[in-house]
Amino acid sequence: MPSISQWLRHRLEQGDGLQDLAPGRSPAHYDQRQEALAVLDDLSADDLSGLCHGDASTGNLLLTANDRMLMIDPRGMRGEAAYDVAVIALMATWWLPAVDTVAILADTVGVGQERVQAWVTVADAARA
Repeated sequence: MPSISQWLRHRLEQGDGLQDLAPGRSPAHYDQRQEALAVLDDLSADDLSGLCHGDASTGNLLLTANDRMLMIDPRGMRGEAAYDVAVIALMATWWLPAVDTVAILADTVGVGQERVQAWVTVADAARA
């Protein structure tokens, strides 16, 4: 399976050449991308890779009757669940501040908040 870390590294290094940005978004500033690359290096050093959804979005998230979250339509990447949680937390900032969202989602999924916050830094700069 492809690695989510390698995919994100490529996006961060490509920088201003990114073509697949969401409407209204522009590439992250060079300094933000460099900071994110350093965070990605730290995250990669611990290598907690497993199966990662890789395409987390509100359109791929279902809530069950008992408030469990289910993710559908995976891209199927080698990575960690904390990355998927970070992407959903970024998208949820339309409704809640990022700090609250990271804490709530990390606790719900059972992953570390610090690790999710680090992935937020990377995913935001990579415009993932």
